Amino acid sequence: MLNIPAPMLAIPGDPPEGDMWAREFKWDGIRAAVRLEADSCTIISRNGRPLSEYFPDICQGLLRLTGRRCMLDGEIVAPSPATGVPNFSRLQHRLGARATPQRLAAVPVQLFLFDATWVDDHSVMMLSYLQRREVLESLGLESRIVRTPPYFLADPTQMLEVARAAHVEGIVSKRTSSSYRPGRHAAWVKHPIRRVGEGVIVATVPGRSPRDTFGSLVLAAHHPDRGLVYIGLVGTGFSRYSRTVIQAALDQIACTTSPLAEVAPKDIEKNASWVEPIIVADIRYREYIGVLRHASFRGIRTDIEASEVSIPP
Repeated sequence: MLNIPAPMLAIPGDPPEGDMWAREFKWDGIRAAVRLEADSCTIISRNGRPLSEYFPDICQGLLRLTGRRCMLDGEIVAPSPATGVPNFSRLQHRLGARATPQRLAAVPVQLFLFDATWVDDHSVMMLSYLQRREVLESLGLESRIVRTPPYFLADPTQMLEVARAAHVEGIVSKRTSSSYRPGRHAAWVKHPIRRVGEGVIVATVPGRSPRDTFGSLVLAAHHPDRGLVYIGLVGTGFSRYSRTVIQAALDQIACTTSPLAEVAPKDIEKNASWVEPIIVADIRYREYIGVLRHASFRGIRTDIEASEVSIPP
């Protein structure tokens, strides 16, 4: 059985212009690589963690659509019931939890496919982006739960206007001649409309009430020259349940010394309860000026390793 290839990843940046670029919408979900056999479906995250058990509805949907052996690349999303717009926070309720009928009904999900890497025992990774899209679309993978959203040969300014109006995460520009290469490459460029990113949880600081689980999470990221450095706090966006679950997870990895390569601000050093830097938080923020401004919590990223988290743009 063939191994699923590591995903190709986009670099952040302004959307490049020119007719050699295709545009796709950037969806607010988790990356998913799929391997389909005649009667089996395997889904893994971008860092290789198994996801099939959390999304049996997607596996069943794929197997109903095709009996061909193939490996596909896409994004799992949880659309908002009110707007239909993918919502990462909703998706959290499907991750790490048993896929009961009640949970599947409460949080419906979809798989948005955007690439193919193997079809009928043949690699298509060396084909151009446009050729791979033709292969993907020829599979006819369209249903209520599995979709193949279109790409556009459009001006990036127009695409961004449409993305803003539709309240989606942003756009991804892909060089039309590019092959599929695992790892991060400049042939794919992501441009989020709203500032979202990740931070490694390195500590908690207390809240106003002694009954609080924690007041804020202390976040860090990897600087190319300075190592793991403090980037700010996030204290909003949590439900009571998420606070309880996060606190329980952090209690298991508590440590007595700071994992930071540099000293944090004095009030943080004084009040922090340190943890091992292995859990990644997903955040939205207004800007990054050495520290995050107006950060809010969106969820935990089990599909991203702490070592991948870099300084926000």
